[in-house]
Amino acid sequence: MNGKILTLFLSFGGSLQKWKHQNILSREIQLYLYYLDTSAFIGIQIFSYDHRDRELLKNIKLADIGYAKIDVIAPQYSGGRSIFPNILWSLFGPLLARQLIAKSFVIKTNQVSGCWAAFIAKVATRKPLVFRFGYLLSKRFRQNGQPLRSALAAMVERAVFIAAEKIVVSARNVADQLAGQGHQQKTALIPSFVDTSLFTEKTDLSFDDPLVTVSRLTPQKNLENLIRACALLDRSLTIYGTGPLETHLRKTAASIGANIRFAGTIPNDQLAAALQGHSIFILPSLHEGLPKALIEAMACGLICVGSDIDGITDLIDDGVNGHLINGFESQNIAQKMQDILRDKNMAVSKRARETILSRHSISKYAAAEMALYEQFN
Repeated sequence: MNGKILTLFLSFGGSLQKWKHQNILSREIQLYLYYLDTSAFIGIQIFSYDHRDRELLKNIKLADIGYAKIDVIAPQYSGGRSIFPNILWSLFGPLLARQLIAKSFVIKTNQVSGCWAAFIAKVATRKPLVFRFGYLLSKRFRQNGQPLRSALAAMVERAVFIAAEKIVVSARNVADQLAGQGHQQKTALIPSFVDTSLFTEKTDLSFDDPLVTVSRLTPQKNLENLIRACALLDRSLTIYGTGPLETHLRKTAASIGANIRFAGTIPNDQLAAALQGHSIFILPSLHEGLPKALIEAMACGLICVGSDIDGITDLIDDGVNGHLINGFESQNIAQKMQDILRDKNMAVSKRARETILSRHSISKYAAAEMALYEQFN
């Protein structure tokens, strides 16, 4: 790909500033630094929604030469708290920046949200579009009881499915759904990656350690039932993450006497050490794409427990490299944990890491994605 530039379109409203605030900047940018380091591309352009990203990137470049060939395409001024400037930038930004985007070898999305901006850029520049996403936004809205948003998202998804040269998804159930809609030939299943040199194996497992989860504090993650299960088991739990339910979850934990530590967010390069202070990771979600937090926990060789749902079952083979919960209620979670604590099966830990090493390394992901890009030569 010598001489080639990739332009990445962030999710609607997304920015490097947000990634930094969420402590995931190093994780989210890792693939693109890898592409630059291996000379797969000579430059990366990031379509962002925050004018402050220019200054942020300038400061990062002073400290890390690896970022030297990354640039941002961002609005000139702040839109404040209103959503309308972001809407306008998503619609007109690709046109205002079309000369820069026209330098691209390929245009890529980060999620379904905001993909229409990449679609507009493709129409304006006639550059190949790779529609990459982790989950169908229309399905997520439908599962969350938002039918109008689901219908609007489905319309956008259908348009971009048709326009894109390639579609990249991380979860098998999404690939199967797209195949059922007639997009099998252009769809590639490329599971998410993790830095296995950072998320290394924990060798001193203890079933007495507190449980741990890494999660947004939202209804989808089913954390209230997890907290209630911990109270039933008289087990402590550490939660890494923030979200709109934090106040409610803290009150719930206090009211039932559950020993819960709300640890907030920490930089991704510190998360591995935090995970290794625990031995059992649990993710009792109601629905998922392909959960990165679970991949990271499995890479650390933790004993991993998750709901028996699409996305999680892409990763966990029950009783082999982890454990699946049959149901979503606190009693279901507690029963599964009692079984795990009784059986004390350490073998699932080693097999969990083996699963990640064989399927989810960054080099494996990059090779699969680059094979798609080679088809545009």
